[in-house]
This record gives sequence, structure tokens and C-alpha cells, in this order.
Amino acid sequence: MKVRVPTVTVASVILLCAAGSYARAGGFAEGVVGIASPISDSTYNDEYDASPKLGVRIGSWLRDQDHVLLGFELAADITFLDGPDLPILTDESYHRIRALGGVRIAYDATNTVRVTGRMDVGVDYTRASSMLVNTSNTASDLGLAVDPSVALQIHLGAGSYGVEVGVPIGTHSGKDSDAFVNYNSYDFDFLFVASVDID
Repeated sequence: MKVRVPTVTVASVILLCAAGSYARAGGFAEGVVGIASPISDSTYNDEYDASPKLGVRIGSWLRDQDHVLLGFELAADITFLDGPDLPILTDESYHRIRALGGVRIAYDATNTVRVTGRMDVGVDYTRASSMLVNTSNTASDLGLAVDPSVALQIHLGAGSYGVEVGVPIGTHSGKDSDAFVNYNSYDFDFLFVASVDID
């Protein structure tokens, strides 16, 4: 079986690794936690409710000039989807995992306030499983993820803390749905952010 890695993901990894040796303003690490809410068509909205999401990001600042920072990042997140309630099933689970790479820009409006924008692209892996007595059913698919967002953070001590909103999209070239899972996704994220700049 051949495994194909999207060109944009490979390019993002290469650029981030290369950027590390040229970074002028250090790096950053970040964690996010919050809610992903469906904002797509009625079918997707009917299938899924607002679901918890966790993520981590690391990267390098390439440029720091006039309170504006430009950098590259790698990111990964998981959404524990609150999916269809099928009462005949004894057990069911749904989740979406994304691996991403992209760019971010930050503006330090004051000594304590930072506004950040980011745009990542990568892979979107969606999986659902269910079990009825001793019979199991699993559906999964790999697609493309696009994740734009903006954040407002406050510097406190060595870190920055705040909130982020985003509209991530997951697109899949195969069928829109397989059995009991909808692969394509359009969400509104509301996340709490904790990050630290690394010298």
C-alpha cells in the first residue's frame, strides 16, 4: 500500500527546519484547549455538536521588527467529536486528528498585549468506530486541512495567555460520508491559548 504525503506538508516541514538556523528572534511553544462548533450544512450540523479540542504548536520567529514578528510553525490537534447519538449501539467514538504547518504573524500592540494571526495547512484524519454486541464498524479517511485563526493574548510573566477564534476546514476527495461519519468539516473554534517565547 502506498502512503502519499501532501506536498504542502513536506514543504512546511522543510521550511520550518531550514528556518531554525536563520531565526533572529528565537522560537515559541503553545498549547490550546477549547471547543469546535460545526458551522457547515445542515447534515454536518445534525451529525455533530460542539466538541472539545486540544492542540500544540511549536515554531521559530524569523523576523522581529517594529513590534511585528513573522514566523513558521508546526501544529497538531485532536477534536473529540460529539457525534450522532445512535441508541442501538453499545459503544461509539469519533475523533479528528490534524497535523499542520504554516506561518504566523504577531503584533505587540503594547508591552502586555499581543495580536496574532496564523494560517496552517496539512492533513485531516477523521475516524469513527462503533460496536454493537460483538460486531464492530470502523470508518476513516485522510484529507486536506486548512486552519486560519486570530488570537488576542496578554503577557504575564514568561508567558502569554488569551483567546483564539478560527474557522478550520477539512476537505476529503472521497465520499462525503461513509456509513455513520461525515468526513468534510467546517467549524468555528473558540480556544484558550497559553504560549511562551523561547530565546
